Amino acid sequence: MAKKITRGLGPHTPVTNEPEEKALVGKTASRPPSEGKNPRTTKPSPEGTEQVEGFQPRARLEGAEPELTAPDTSALRDIAEASFGPLPAQLETVHGPDDRVQIKNTSAYPWRVHCSLLITAADNSQWIGTGWFIGPRTLMTAGHVVYITNSGVPGRDGWVKRIQVMPGRNGSTLPYGSVTSTSFRSVVG
Repeated sequence: MAKKITRGLGPHTPVTNEPEEKALVGKTASRPPSEGKNPRTTKPSPEGTEQVEGFQPRARLEGAEPELTAPDTSALRDIAEASFGPLPAQLETVHGPDDRVQIKNTSAYPWRVHCSLLITAADNSQWIGTGWFIGPRTLMTAGHVVYITNSGVPGRDGWVKRIQVMPGRNGSTLPYGSVTSTSFRSVVG
């Protein structure tokens, strides 16, 4: 049963871009015990990673191979600029010796749960952002990634249209392909 989502109840009131009849607050992915096995049960896959039983990426369900090459996002700006304006230029430094190393195998945990995001705003402008998986079908990101405010550009503010999610992106390589999301949740504030 859908619960009515109301604004103004506080900074942690959940809100969504879905129509009220589709927005379910607190819905879970598990079945009642009487319906048999838990759909979140995992099993080893041939590659040695874990998969959720009964879940296949959308591209495989449709019989198509996932796109394994990332779109060129090098000219796009960070999504934070849409709500907060251009970021001021700052000098950055690494104190002590620079011992950072590039992660080459982004298909290994924990790097595979990190995602590159290609965001399309309500006015069709495109932006980049990041997020990370906290469940098989749930991505965590900042609120300004899914809802733009105070941009000063007509038609841009509000829920973004869609986000292309690219887990484990390594430059132009997408080890897991990508999926486009149009369902978003946030809190007020």
